Amino acid sequence: AVQSRCTRFRFSPLNKQMLPRLQFIMTEESIPFDLEGLQAAVKLSCGDMRRCLNLLQACALSTVKVSVDTIYDVSGYPRPKDVELAGTSMLQTPFVESYEFLQGLVEAKGISRS
Repeated sequence: AVQSRCTRFRFSPLNKQMLPRLQFIMTEESIPFDLEGLQAAVKLSCGDMRRCLNLLQACALSTVKVSVDTIYDVSGYPRPKDVELAGTSMLQTPFVESYEFLQGLVEAKGISRS
């Protein structure tokens, strides 16, 4: 009943416009960063500025410099290289070996199984 009385705003993703603004914010806040780290944050946030700022804030509070590694560590997402290794393992090795390899990734890097 309440939903019918509300206006829903749907915003389109901001992928291209986000990077210059994020650079400005990080510079103004005196947070060390590298460009690849910001690009990773933009990619993982899917164009959602609020989600991206929350991720960058968590990184800034937990590490000295915002980089690709810190973005993936804080977000909990697997690194693209780990996903590639997992896919290669599943396609090219027997099931038991692949399962053990994936289990090792989960334990060593804290990657989610889902």
